[in-house]
Amino acid sequence: MLGHGSGGRLTTDRLLGVMRSHPLGKQAALIGEVVDDHPGLVTLRSVVGGERVVTMLAEEHLPRIC
Repeated sequence: MLGHGSGGRLTTDRLLGVMRSHPLGKQAALIGEVVDDHPGLVTLRSVVGGERVVTMLAEEHLPRIC
């Protein structure tokens, strides 16, 4: 959430509103949040509640298309 500790939800909603007002941002969406649980790591929580660490790319930083 943006603006942690200072009305973050309002700030997030405001930012999404601005992004969605641009033709290229019509489908802008909140896809995550910054939390203190795992400093320096990105984790993914599945629909069924499982959680795993998303690893950094090891070689060339190319889109994962496979």
